[in-house]
Amino acid sequence: MATGREGVSGTLWPVTARRTWLDGRVNVFMAETNRLGLTCPRDPIGREIQARVTAVAATMGITEASARREFDDTTIREMARDMAAELEAEQPGADPMTLPPTHIVSTAVAGRTSAGLAVVAQLAISGDLPSLDEDTAENVHQAIALICSWGVLTECSAGRPGGVAVPEALIHRTIREFGTGIARLDNGVVPHDGGDPRALAAALADNMHLLQAEL
Repeated sequence: MATGREGVSGTLWPVTARRTWLDGRVNVFMAETNRLGLTCPRDPIGREIQARVTAVAATMGITEASARREFDDTTIREMARDMAAELEAEQPGADPMTLPPTHIVSTAVAGRTSAGLAVVAQLAISGDLPSLDEDTAENVHQAIALICSWGVLTECSAGRPGGVAVPEALIHRTIREFGTGIARLDNGVVPHDGGDPRALAAALADNMHLLQAEL
């Protein structure tokens, strides 16, 4: 955003805000997703890149400034392509109830999945208390919508002994939500009604592995 700078004569001259390192990385990411025919909002992309920089710094025991060197144009473009592939697998905008079932998940896994998604919804609420904005509401809505889908599909599969028929996109969406919940726990968020973060993270990770094994 441009700001004003007063000259010697008192005239205000426009000053363009300096582009940050993260702005440049987001631009490269968006250029690649645009090439792939996808449109992405800037803020979530920036948060994801920054989260990965922080993770690399922590893993390698270096500063975030040094970790940024690992995120050159090639790395950011690969990241964009990987995320685009993940997004395609989730079939965004499609109602899971209208997608043909492609996988049979055990009733036990379906039950654990619903319980895990309830924890993810709690974390979305707890992480942003006391200010529940539109982004928080959307995060909660995504988890609850998935819980509803798993519940309805479990009911629809009641006549199938020991299995629940689900579309692959629902599995991919649920895995992403579990990853979001684990990230919140890693950042120190706990459910509003309490709970051991390590035990919850381990349970969500186990749920992710069980669903990934279905793919």
